[in-house]
Amino acid sequence: MGGWALEEIPRHNYVLTPVGAAAEDEDVPFAERFAALRETLTAQFAESEQLITLKFVKNFAVFLSSPGGML
Repeated sequence: MGGWALEEIPRHNYVLTPVGAAAEDEDVPFAERFAALRETLTAQFAESEQLITLKFVKNFAVFLSSPGGML
């Protein structure tokens, strides 16, 4: 627990986050942080969809060209 004694936890309002872990985001309003995170997640979902589609197309091409395939 970051070197804290159990007696110290109540003095820190039971917050177990390491010191400084959240400090970098405290200057940015929550709405802005959330919007940025949402934008990143949306981009990651789009990239994931593209990669899944690409993998499917490649695997389907291999299947079609295999002896048991349809070609």
